[in-house]
Amino acid sequence: MKAESSLKQKLQVAGTRLAAQLVDAKSLSNEQARRIIANYAAAVEGNFIAWLGAGLVTARSHHAEFAIKDNIYEEIEGNHPGMLRDFACSASALPDACSYEYVSGAVDRMRSLVAEMVGLQSIALLTCLENFSLYFIPYLAELAGKLGSKDFAYTDAHGAADVEHADLFLWALEQEMMLYQGAEDIITRTLDETEYFLKFILIPMHD
Repeated sequence: MKAESSLKQKLQVAGTRLAAQLVDAKSLSNEQARRIIANYAAAVEGNFIAWLGAGLVTARSHHAEFAIKDNIYEEIEGNHPGMLRDFACSASALPDACSYEYVSGAVDRMRSLVAEMVGLQSIALLTCLENFSLYFIPYLAELAGKLGSKDFAYTDAHGAADVEHADLFLWALEQEMMLYQGAEDIITRTLDETEYFLKFILIPMHD
């Protein structure tokens, strides 16, 4: 329980830090808001289920396997990639070639991390994404609302509504880390990489 409490605190601190750096939706132009949603869709739509799969084949604990199977079933059964695409489409923010080019470096960093085939890293990545979504998914919904979107199925299904998965992955990470030496360092590195990934796609770097 102490390890889980410490991990949760780290994630809350990082999530709060991420939220504080997101640009106020009211100060963004419509084009900037569209770009953020398009970049997010380009980075996440085709990769999240693959990252779940990597965690499933590399996890050492049954707890992590359970958490991933529960999540991946919902992702596939509910067609969450399609849900994300519909969300972007309703905001007139479908990713284009520029979106994919822009996020390619950040995505490649995450793919390289997952490709090391270290279960704890993949579980930590998934735990970070699930917990950080409590902070950035409402922001994406706000941006879409600014753009006149009427389709919020994706943001309704994630974010605050997905707190059960966030807690489940936190529990799984606590169990998984007991099976590794240097677990704290592995988790810290993954947290830093995930935070960089999200900041890169959610915070406009330039116009």
